[in-house]
Amino acid sequence: MMTNLETQPYDPFMAKATESQARISKLLETFQNFTANSDILSSDTTIIYLVLKSNIILNNIQIRVLLGLRDENKVHDVIYHGIQRDVKYAASKLFSIGRFSNLLEMPLTDLKQLCYEIALKYKTIFFVPVESKIKVHPVQSDFTSILDTTQFSSQINASGFIPSSYLTSNLRNQYSRVADASAYSSSMTTHNNTTRLSPQGYSQVDEAEYVEIIKFISKFNQMWIIATFLNREYQELQIN
Repeated sequence: MMTNLETQPYDPFMAKATESQARISKLLETFQNFTANSDILSSDTTIIYLVLKSNIILNNIQIRVLLGLRDENKVHDVIYHGIQRDVKYAASKLFSIGRFSNLLEMPLTDLKQLCYEIALKYKTIFFVPVESKIKVHPVQSDFTSILDTTQFSSQINASGFIPSSYLTSNLRNQYSRVADASAYSSSMTTHNNTTRLSPQGYSQVDEAEYVEIIKFISKFNQMWIIATFLNREYQELQIN
């Protein structure tokens, strides 16, 4: 028994559109896989456990140095006081609701998520923009490959941190990924005969050679610096 598809005449335009759609679907799938390796989604909480178990306590000066926030800069003062306010608020909520004897009694995956939620409010302080490229398809080839061209899109200063003022001016074409809790943002543009990837623009993807992605990767593994800050504020609430 022949199906309706088998009885239909061959349409070269429809065939080309179908092939283009398949290439776009494959590209978007590769893009999603390539940018979904955020440490905010990982269940690994080894660093946070080590920080809490060792009871590492940092004072305000040490935290400011680690964050690259200078004392003589009024803007940095505002930023730091904002971070401190949010951490104090989170600690007070945990203390009033959970009443844990220490934060190790709290599910560490939830604690890490909370640390990232605080850090994401100050993305230019806690995250670094990194450029990567996905090759759409090489010449005379139908498959998608990944180019190993990851590089920092900002210059790191002598202290090992990127000035927040530079980061603010360097954030371009941000593409927020709400689905993965926005562990980092990325922008996607195609090069060679086109400047934007569009699901409707089949010919643009056909002509493009690669897609540039700007990802924002966390400076601190598992955002441990927020965890130790939170631990300090929580202990102060217990003392008082």
